[in-house]
Amino acid sequence: MFELAWNGLDANATEVKVNIETNEMDGTEAVEVFDNGDGIDFHNIQDNFAKFNDSSKSDADQHGSHGRGRLAFFRISENATWFTKHNNENARIKVCASDIKDFDGVSIDESLQHSSLMQEPKGTIVTLSNCETNLPPHEVLLPKFTIEFGWYLALNNKKTLTLNNDPVPVPEHDLKEFNISVEDNDFGLKVIRWHSKPTSEKSHYYLLNKDSCVIT
Repeated sequence: MFELAWNGLDANATEVKVNIETNEMDGTEAVEVFDNGDGIDFHNIQDNFAKFNDSSKSDADQHGSHGRGRLAFFRISENATWFTKHNNENARIKVCASDIKDFDGVSIDESLQHSSLMQEPKGTIVTLSNCETNLPPHEVLLPKFTIEFGWYLALNNKKTLTLNNDPVPVPEHDLKEFNISVEDNDFGLKVIRWHSKPTSEKSHYYLLNKDSCVIT
């Protein structure tokens, strides 16, 4: 699910929603991940789906894990269906875990588009069905999403990520902001000190451009 959410953020989404449907026995019935990003380039489907461990992403601001994000669904479910809007085109892509290299992708009429995308100019929603793995409960998953995405949300406060309609919070931290000038170039600095270390990673330095995209 992390990878599917990252794919939306990589596609310039400002809003990503992850929703998990459970049954009366708390078993996972389905998972939906919506984003209002640029959508999937349906005409280059092989580049988007066939490269299982060879991502075309080279931008430092891209976080999807080497092309594995979309096809990693097989760890959760048997079937995945992507509805997408890209460059004013509507498409549907189906993949089955039992034959993960066989893509069923078709252009569709707007009337057949997923209801969540009907009023959107662009975006993608993926539905995982026939789930074979029960995901942890919401109260366990939300802190995991906070650890994974908290730093990114801290750097990009105009972007939102929700899990079952609950905003994924940024971990508690202290923030200091100041400006410096280097060789007549002005830089705005943000120093974030987490109250509790989010992960085992060491400290990181991020250089962002004026559009808040990570350069290095």
